[in-house]
Amino acid sequence: MIRLAMFTALTGALLAILWRVGVMALDTLVSPGQVSALSTVTAGWAPPAPKSQAVVDWERTTLAEFPLTPSRPVFFEGRRYPVREAPMPPPVQVVSPPPPPPPPAPIVSADKLRLRGVMADKGDQRALIEVQGQPPQWHRIGEKVQDWEIERIAPGSVHLRNGGRSATLDLYGAPPTK
Repeated sequence: MIRLAMFTALTGALLAILWRVGVMALDTLVSPGQVSALSTVTAGWAPPAPKSQAVVDWERTTLAEFPLTPSRPVFFEGRRYPVREAPMPPPVQVVSPPPPPPPPAPIVSADKLRLRGVMADKGDQRALIEVQGQPPQWHRIGEKVQDWEIERIAPGSVHLRNGGRSATLDLYGAPPTK
């Protein structure tokens, strides 16, 4: 800061000395009669008119009209404007809709169930039921066989319920009644 103040003061003093020397030199070279002639010449002086901003016809312009262009490489790293990197937007959270519920299991028709046997032993009743394409299995009252609940077991038949529907399987292959 001090250096700047000293530099400014010295520069001002030097300019003042040079101005005074120039005025003295002018006084010795120009007589008083010539000073009035100089002032009339300088009084009519006006700054040059600004150049018009003409539109450049780039199709008719040649490279020779721009002599500095070949000396300055176009793709030089220093000729580029500084690039500000845009801030990264916050990540978008993609919320996928919940998967649809699985389709309900197909309701097996009572026609695909066959009663193959019935067993009753001291209050324990079981029915041997075959689902089409599978080996037969033993089931008790209250168990479900392909969405059909066993409601009761009789000596020659089994009564099933599926929601509001009911069916009866008869032993020895009689078709089920609905």
